[in-house]
Amino acid sequence: MPKIDGYLTREKILEVAEKLFSEVGYDAASIGAISKLAGINKATIYYHFKDKLSILHCLYSNMIEQMKNRLMPIDESKIDLKSKIKMELNFLREKKNIISILLMESMKTNTSDDSLFRIASDGINNEKARLNDLTNAQAKKDLFFVHEFFTGFVPILNFVVLEEKYRDFFHIDEDKVIENFIEAIIRSHYNSHIQ
Repeated sequence: MPKIDGYLTREKILEVAEKLFSEVGYDAASIGAISKLAGINKATIYYHFKDKLSILHCLYSNMIEQMKNRLMPIDESKIDLKSKIKMELNFLREKKNIISILLMESMKTNTSDDSLFRIASDGINNEKARLNDLTNAQAKKDLFFVHEFFTGFVPILNFVVLEEKYRDFFHIDEDKVIENFIEAIIRSHYNSHIQ
């Protein structure tokens, strides 16, 4: 039974940390604040995690693993592009807090956290393997990564984080915003894939 309790405690720590990091920022959130909100002592947090950074990296790793489990098994021959994008957006919207943290941390000028680029690299390399239309020329591979990162990956993450505020500000229906974004990302990104 202790393993179940330990697992639940670890999940509670992650849940509280995700909420706190996204609300006040990673730097402003302390182990003490996580401890207080989770209703457990600091020693318990340190039993499960080395430090606050390891909590953050665990949140990222969990998101990536969930993404692989939910999105990678999709048989793309049985789904159209709009449906595929909508499915990916729905998953990412569920991960809005973690994505918000990821973007906030990557925007800091004084950080060496390269998590955004590691996550992008994994996703883009998977995309490249699926497209399988690149030659071995390094320049073309480099261009592909820049293209995918700045016209696909980053805009999608920004949409996920800003979509709700955008809808509220412009008084636009949720379904309409998603539909318009999918159309825009197809026109600006998918139709410009490097051949």
